[in-house]
Amino acid sequence: MKKLFSILFLSFGLMACSEKEPQPDYSINDGKFFTSDNEVPVGCIAQLMTELNGDNSIASIYLNRNSMRGCIDANISFPGGNEEDVHYWIEEALEDNQYKLNVCQRVEGSMGSFCDKIIVQFTNRDYINSGRTSKVLSLEKIGDWEK
Repeated sequence: MKKLFSILFLSFGLMACSEKEPQPDYSINDGKFFTSDNEVPVGCIAQLMTELNGDNSIASIYLNRNSMRGCIDANISFPGGNEEDVHYWIEEALEDNQYKLNVCQRVEGSMGSFCDKIIVQFTNRDYINSGRTSKVLSLEKIGDWEK
């Protein structure tokens, strides 16, 4: 009986470990990222850039709703600048929902613009609100890359 209980306990443990995390809800259309809600605004991606002064402080952006609006339906998707001055393109698709992006922003002055080469990953993050946990699609900056 003890052996049977051990086998059952191990089997349930293995089943729990084998449950796969749901795939992040996003797609690519014409070189742009989309979710089932809408297009991912370029301002959401621009927040992940390293600033001209060297500040590299934003690691992740909630795209969809957690308990409030996420970046996709935020009133201001790029609080650090003008979204119309930013564009991005996907340089390379990697494994595990990761992408090498080139993100450029037009700036005033003789410099004209600057670009940041970032590696991002779409993930479903746990969000706890009033004791309830929900999955929220997030875009995370996981590194930089060089050509």
